[in-house]
Amino acid sequence: MEIFRSLLLLCAAIVCIAFMRTRALANTDFGQGRPIAAKDLAGKKFCWDGGGWTIYAADGHYTNSKGDHTHWSVPEPGVVELGMGGDSSRF
Repeated sequence: MEIFRSLLLLCAAIVCIAFMRTRALANTDFGQGRPIAAKDLAGKKFCWDGGGWTIYAADGHYTNSKGDHTHWSVPEPGVVELGMGGDSSRF
């Protein structure tokens, strides 16, 4: 019973972590554990497991395999902003 309870708590913790967006999770493997910066994204294409991709152009343009075209920026370490003005999303 104690093992089942521990596994249940572990699974619940993993689900909570997976669905929460926090600045603490805005780290990259290539950032060596530090918050992400513009230089980590600029001019790079990221390919995802499901076949999708995202491009962060060096000039600030953003596009992805879904056909989204907008701008990107890193206004502060660990925060990626997509879009412009009032239509922006922060991650």
